[in-house]
Amino acid sequence: MASPALEPSEQLWNESFDTYYDAYFEELISDALVNRWGRFDDFTKIIVAVTASGSAISGWALWGQPGWKIIWLICSAIAALVSIVNTALGVQERIKAHSDDKRRFVQLRINLETFRYRLQAEPFDADKFNREFVEFRKIYTDNASLLKNDTFRTRQFTIRVQKQLNGRLADLIE
Repeated sequence: MASPALEPSEQLWNESFDTYYDAYFEELISDALVNRWGRFDDFTKIIVAVTASGSAISGWALWGQPGWKIIWLICSAIAALVSIVNTALGVQERIKAHSDDKRRFVQLRINLETFRYRLQAEPFDADKFNREFVEFRKIYTDNASLLKNDTFRTRQFTIRVQKQLNGRLADLIE
């Protein structure tokens, strides 16, 4: 037996949840990418600062101690390599881009939360709500088209973020 057709407001409620979920997912992905790239950038800044010219005086003192010369050389080499990689990968630009992505998807998620609240609280005007929802879908599509591929956005990474989101929305997911 086929299930009865949904009321237009229920159908819009369900469809808006899909867009809400997708926007929230991209928000969490962007946030996690900002955090990952931020940790890499912080590590780079710390190791470069430790081996910088001001700290080099400390390094010179260590050169006279047995075994420390090689440790200092290794640290300096790692600092130089990490600094080059940081610049080559455009870490600062990635952090900014993912921060912008997060901001856009947070805004869309909150607007969709408000829309869904209004779907329940206001008298249902199918034309009005459908037009609004179409606009939200357009915003989502526009935002999604601005996303760029990222080294850290692996399958495991996205699965972990999706589990986190599913945990947050467990009471809304059937």
